[in-house]
Parts: sequence; structure tokens; C-alpha cells
Amino acid sequence: MWAMNRFRSRFALLLAAGVSGSVCSMVARDVAAQSTQPGSGSQPAVVIDPLGEDRGFGRPVLDPRVEHAFAMRAQFGLTSPRFVRARYFERTGEMPVVVRFVRAPSEASLRAFESRGVRWKRERRPLISGAYIAAVSEEGARALAADRSVGRVECDLFPLGPRPLDRSATETRVEAARRAIMVRDGVELDGRGVVIGDIDTAIALYHPAFFNADAGVFEWRDVNGNGVLDLGTDGVDVDRNGTIEPGEVLKQQSATMFDGRLQRYMPSTAFHPSMDWLYADSNGNGTREFGTMFSEDTPGYGEPIFVADDANGNGTLEPSERLLRLGTSKVRAINGREEFLRGDATVPLVSYGSVGGPEAFDQELHATGVAGILIGGVPGVSRLLGLAPRAELVLNDYYGQGDNRDAGLVNGMQWVIDRGANVIVTEFAPYAGVTLDGSSEGEQLLDAFSDAGGVPVSPAGNLATGHKHIHVNLRAGDNPIALTTDNVFTGANYAALSIHYRASTRRARITIGIPGMAPVQLPESAPSGMTLAPGIFASVENSVSPRGTRMIHMAIFSRGALPETGWTASVNMDAGAAVEADLYASDNKADWAGGFSFVDNNVERTICYPSTSDKTISVAAYVLHQEITFGGSAMAGALARYSSRGPRIDGDPGIEIGAPDNPMSTVSAYPGRVPYASYMPFGGTSGAGPHVAAAAALLRQINPSAAPGVIRAALLDTARRDNNARADNVTEFGRGKLDVSAALGLVATSGTAPTITLRAPTRMGPMREARLELSAMDDGPANELVARWDLDYDGTPDTPWQPVGPQSVRSGATGFVNVRVEVRDGQGYYAATSTRIQVVPLAEVPMEDQLFDPATVEMMRGCRCATPGAHARGAGVWGATLLALGALLARRRRA
Repeated sequence: MWAMNRFRSRFALLLAAGVSGSVCSMVARDVAAQSTQPGSGSQPAVVIDPLGEDRGFGRPVLDPRVEHAFAMRAQFGLTSPRFVRARYFERTGEMPVVVRFVRAPSEASLRAFESRGVRWKRERRPLISGAYIAAVSEEGARALAADRSVGRVECDLFPLGPRPLDRSATETRVEAARRAIMVRDGVELDGRGVVIGDIDTAIALYHPAFFNADAGVFEWRDVNGNGVLDLGTDGVDVDRNGTIEPGEVLKQQSATMFDGRLQRYMPSTAFHPSMDWLYADSNGNGTREFGTMFSEDTPGYGEPIFVADDANGNGTLEPSERLLRLGTSKVRAINGREEFLRGDATVPLVSYGSVGGPEAFDQELHATGVAGILIGGVPGVSRLLGLAPRAELVLNDYYGQGDNRDAGLVNGMQWVIDRGANVIVTEFAPYAGVTLDGSSEGEQLLDAFSDAGGVPVSPAGNLATGHKHIHVNLRAGDNPIALTTDNVFTGANYAALSIHYRASTRRARITIGIPGMAPVQLPESAPSGMTLAPGIFASVENSVSPRGTRMIHMAIFSRGALPETGWTASVNMDAGAAVEADLYASDNKADWAGGFSFVDNNVERTICYPSTSDKTISVAAYVLHQEITFGGSAMAGALARYSSRGPRIDGDPGIEIGAPDNPMSTVSAYPGRVPYASYMPFGGTSGAGPHVAAAAALLRQINPSAAPGVIRAALLDTARRDNNARADNVTEFGRGKLDVSAALGLVATSGTAPTITLRAPTRMGPMREARLELSAMDDGPANELVARWDLDYDGTPDTPWQPVGPQSVRSGATGFVNVRVEVRDGQGYYAATSTRIQVVPLAEVPMEDQLFDPATVEMMRGCRCATPGAHARGAGVWGATLLALGALLARRRRA
């Protein structure tokens, strides 16, 4: 629940972009305080002793990380721990770099570097920034550093940072549950078959993270035959006609990441298979086209777009690895200006469009971030993977319902239920002018949904430290209320006070002092309103809820901007004992903090609507990333400072569970500022809520016929306690922190993925059989290792999980044989690899590749048996083998 216009520190995620508010916000005061808190957001440095070797790189134009990384590789054979592990660099010694020249280099000078250990990428064409990208050996780095035409050489290894959504999967034990369920039941835990309803804003529907990779598996074509993916040259045969046409040339769609230190979005300079996408530039304009100009049956709602299956995880797309085309939207339906349905001929989902203009970012930000945590990404491919990536989403877009005659809060909740939602997450949290004791129609609808077997989830709100709430004892007579405003209130034409107390028979009146006017004691009830001064109006709503809570809502309206400073207020109580009351202040400029607010602040009893429902799971937020660039408001694992607390106004504890608050998630575009297909930190309790909703979806997947209350109980009864989530602070963390593995009755384990080796021929004859040799090493028992083969690499396994061992594959008449295999250990960790075998005339198969042909092996065995004294590794065997191969080849040539 972040509204970006509320950040008022130098770390405001989009302040530099001039972006204004969304529906929900992290508390501005917390962020500002965090920026001055000693040591906040920092982690202890990892100290590595100097290697003590001058590696001779010379001039300071070289990024010191280049020298550091080469030295670490030379000393340990590994990537420096300050980077994401780069196995290609470890294996080859080629480091990705960005080279900036003092002046534009000539083609000849670029070519001259190539003989000295520099391999230019992009066919020696510069980036749009004017720099060049290359892969360099140590010799190449020295050559660049020594050349006076080079102004800067910067390391482009992917820096190691907190791993955002996969970090959420680890923190909530979803990752452990995925492994354990696969081992126990052979089931992929991904939310498939479950529908999640989101009551939220508009969404960036066409973000590529919101499509399933179900539109086919494609081989990328190495057009120039260099064995490396060259964007702008190599292609994908989308129409499968055997040729790469101009509209099938591959381009990169970068997953642009927000850099909190630089306060801007940074596209990657190289292709990262686990992060970026590839697309076929059908019209050749250099931009991926998508949206309403395409038909409902167009995969990915735009030009063909793909994720890369980097099977061996080395960060490079190899010729044997394939592309998965994005196809079906994960969004089933949206209720916005009208009802948009996936697959519908009348109002198809593809026609939903975008808000457009600068407003798009503001109006689409929230639901886009929520959806990223719920359903974003492709399992087995995406590093930023939602917790239930194969669930479906139905979205009630209350931002877009201005012209929808069926618009309404409760109607929207019912709509998502009617559209098949098994889980609902309510991504809105008002606190003034609403019922807060569980008795409203909206709260009751959520209770009924729970009773029918659904799982409602509600973020508790971000109100704790925003000076928008106070808890007071109202004594008989006049009780002054100290108000204040700040610059957030500038331009506001609405301000409100709400008073809630349980002594429903007691009566109270509000006196309001508007700057420049004498204080006015308002009637006990004036819902129709009254004129206080030319252009300034007031209303008072006074009622008792079905559960006996007295609610007084006062609102001040103005035709123009309200005065900014000098507001006063008091509450006059009738005769009797003092009454405990909760007061809330709000306006139409500030969300969670500042604006029209109180001088004092109380963090307790700040739980917001509709998390006040009896049976919704009310979710508090704790800090996942303490780094200030993520907007961390406290140390990792601690309750987020802004997270609303219980108890509920009637004394119920209110908060039921805690979940992480600020992972990196999908973000809507902002023309000229935020590129399409971007990511940024998304937090507040709005970031925590979808973690719990996704967890409920996973439990529903495993137990689709669960009785009402079973999934809710499983999540709450197994929540984990720690030094932050203690049993004595139930109004902060509820039952504890979300633990999906425990909720499923699984034991979280740790370990490492197997190391696998696949031996295969590079070429084989037509209509022949080859024997593939698979071996694996693991930190667990070898007898628990199992393998699964996709013998034609079409995305569908051709074998069940079986013991690791050899596998036969048969070729066709021409072309290639593509095989993918994955190995899983007893803890559920898995690794994969692939191979590509060219089918050639039998006479052209190299002698060493004949060893993979069972017929040849059988012939060799016959030769061995006929050779006196032969043994498995003896010279006699290999002599016989060579003779046999020679005879076989001679026979085939004669044939």
C-alpha cells in the first residue's frame, strides 16, 4: 500500500519522476526518519583479504571490480561473492564489460582489439548511450586499459543484491514447500486451478510477467553460426516455415529495474535469461507492440514474446536451449469501466487497454504490484517469480468504474466471487468514515465468503505512525483535540474527523475551528450538510453500528482549497463517566501520513477496514529488505513501523498474521519515465497481503475440497514465532509469521542442487538411436536422485521421474535432435541441462560419436569378445574398436 507521492525523503522511489499518489502509501514520516537513523538499511561488509598480486591493468579508466573479479577467479576459480554467480565467466575467463571511448572508435580500431582478447557484442554497434559492450579476457582488459582512446571500462557482471520475489519465497517457506511437495506428491506447487480475486486499482495488463508460457516451445536460430545469441541477427521461426524472415529477428525486452541509489530505472546492457524477454520484431520498428490493436486470440496480446529456458542456469542462452512463447493471460477477467473477459467475443480482455498518459502509472501501480507478487513470472525460468504463478486473477478495478453502472464496493467483492474466486485479497483500507467493528456489509460479505469455503485476506493498513489516529478518554464537557497540517495538505478541499466509541448511548458534538473563521459547534447529526461560510460546507453523520459502536463522521468541503494552518477542534461529551474513543483524521491529499492530522499519535488500534472483518485474515507487514533503497522502515524481520496494529475497536486482537512487505515486483509504465516491463520495490501491508493470499491459493491447490475454515486455520495455526513475532504481541503479529511449508504439514529442509553431466554425440545418422549418458552428484543420498527426460524438448516430459542413468533417443530423417533433462534430489532441489544433436548422413558421423550408437557398441562388443586378453580399458579393446569402426564406415560408404 504505497502511494508514491507520499515519500518525502531523498530515497523516495519516484519523487524525481514527479509521480503523484496511488491509493496506498508507506508512511512518509517513517521513511524520512529512516533516512536519518544511524546504521539503518546497512549490512555488515564481507571482508576479503587482498590477494596481493598486481595484475597489471594499469590506467584508472578500468573499473576496479574488473580487476577484483579476475583476481578472485584466478585465486579460487569462482565468481566473486559480490556478484551473482557467473559460471560462463568461471569457465571461460571472459568477463562482460561496458566500454566507453573518449571519441567514437573506427571500425578498424574495434577490430584491432579483437586480436587482443576483446569480443565485441552487438556486431560492434554502440548502445543507444554511445558505449559498447564486450566480453574480455584478462589480456583484453589490459589492452583496453592501456589504450588512450578508452575512457572507461566497467564491469557488467550482475551485482549481487537481495533477491526480491524469490527472497519472499524463501522467507515464507514457499520455496521449501515447492520442493517437499514435489518429492512427496510429484505435484508442482504453483497455484494452478485456483482463482484469486483482487479488489484493487487498474492493472498494467500487458506486462509480460502476466502471461503463461503456453504458446509453444521454439528453437532459436543461430543465423550467423557463431554459437552465440546475437540480438538483431539471430531469430525464431515463429511460423515454422523453415526460414528466418525479417519479422522473426529477435530483439531484447529488458526487465528494467529501479535503482534506489540512482533514483531511476536501469535497463540491463546484456541479456539475462532469468530476467529479460526476447521478442520477434514483426514490423521492424525496434519496439515491442502490444495492446488493443491485437486480437483476443493473439498469444501474449502483442508481437511474439518469449522467455528463455536457460536449462543449465549458466546465464547464457546456448544453441541447445529453447524459447518458450508467452501466450494466455493469467488474468481471467477485469471489472472496470465494463466487464472484460478473457476469450469473450463481445468485450474481450485484450480490449481493456491502459489508462494512458501520466495517470497510468498512478492508477495502475497498485494492482500491478500486487499481481506481480501473486502470479508474476514463469516457473522454472523467472528469477522474480510470484508465489502462485499458475493461479488466475480476477480483478475488480474500482479505479476504472466511474462509468460502470454496476460499480460498488460490496458489488465488486461479489463480482470476483461470481467469477470463481477461491481467495480474495482486499487491496484497499480506509480508516475514516467507515465501520471498524466487523459489522458492515462489506465485512459481513467477507465472513460469508469464508463460511462458504473461500479465503478472504485483508491488509491491515499502514496507519500506525502517520498521526492520523489518536486514542483518547473523552470526559464530560469540552475535550480539545490538537490538529496540525503540513505541505501535503496544500490544495486539499476536503478534511474529515471520525469518532468511534463503544458507549453507544452517550452523546457528543464536535466544534471545528476553520482558519479565518470563529469556531463552530456542529449539530450532533447533520448528514445533509450545512453552509459554514461562502463556499465551505460541513456535514455530520452520527450512527450506531449493529454491534453497538457510536460513529460520528464530520466532513468539511470547500469549492476551492481549504485554509492550511490554524485548524482547531474539540469534542463535547454529555454528562457521565469518561469514554474511551478512537479518532481518525483524513483529507483528499494525504493517504497514510501528514496532511490534515493530529499533533499526537497512537500506534495501537489502527487496524483499517475491511481487515476488521471477523473472518478475513488480517495481515500485518514485517520488513523483508531493510535496505533503505527498498524503503525498509526497520531491521529485516521486524514489524514495519507503519504497519497497523490491533486491537480492533471492540477489543478483538484484530491482527492475525504477519507477512513480508517490500519485495521487488511488477510496475506499470510511466511515459518517458518508467519503461514497459519494469520492476520496483512494492511494499506496505499491500505487499504483505498478497503473500498470504498466494499462500492460501497454494493450500487450496493441494486441498481443493477443503471444508470452510480449514485453510484459514492451517495458515494461522502454523505461523511461526521468533524474537519479533512473540506470543505477547498478538496485536502486532497476530499468530506469527507466514510459513507455507508448515501450513502444508511439511518440514523445511536445506541443501544444494545436484551437479549433473550429460554426455551425448554432436552428430548422429538419420533414423538412428543414440545412447545419452547422464550422471549426477549431490550432497544427499545418491539413491534419491531421479531424472525426467523431455526427449524432443517440446516442454512436455516424455518419461516419469526415474533413476539417473542412460537414456536412448531416436533421430528423424533430418534436422536436429533436442533433448532436455532435469535431475531432482531427495530434498526437492533440481538441476537441468540440454543437448542438441545434428542429424547428418551416416558417413559424416565422427568416429567418437559412433560410440553413442547402440548398434556400433554391440558390434564393438563382438570384436572385444573375439580379442584374446581384452579388458574394459585395455589397448586391445580400443584397437578392435577402431578396426570395427573402420569396417563399419567402409561398409556404409560402399552401400
